[in-house]
Amino acid sequence: MRKTKHIAAAFGLAILAAAIALVLPEPVTHASIPHATMTGRVIHVSDGDSITVRAGEANIKVRLAQIDAPETGQPWGTRAKQDLQALIAGRDVTLTITDEDRYQRLVAQVHTNGVDINRMMIARGAAWVYAAYATDPSLVAVEADARARQAGLWSMPEQERVAPWEYRRAKRQAREVTTAR
Repeated sequence: MRKTKHIAAAFGLAILAAAIALVLPEPVTHASIPHATMTGRVIHVSDGDSITVRAGEANIKVRLAQIDAPETGQPWGTRAKQDLQALIAGRDVTLTITDEDRYQRLVAQVHTNGVDINRMMIARGAAWVYAAYATDPSLVAVEADARARQAGLWSMPEQERVAPWEYRRAKRQAREVTTAR
């Protein structure tokens, strides 16, 4: 099973490198993927932190770096998706790739017309700083400001504000308990 996962991950990286090579002017290697920049048009917004970008002939799934928006089933999840759609749906964006996640999505900083969309989602109160993966310490101040202004999800009662990573963990644990029975 473990060997199969490693083969699948390597195959996913190879496909990713090939897709990026279609839209970048210079050769791409696995080592260069985290440093690549590409442009494309947003063709789909999946939720408050995941999009699909058409770059050249490839559709690239992208996870916004350093942020975590409420899941669709959570309070404010639909609103977070709507906020992201309002900011970038159908628009040209520049992606600065920082990583690839376990679902083979590119993890990237997203910009359009000079605006840092990841930062904007936090400022609007549509996403948390994803502390486990954040590399820009200034985002903490942006989130603190959104909380102080009670922007977006910060306007909800405290008991309804469950961080998405905690929500996902609780759902996993509930599934494990159900499966163990």
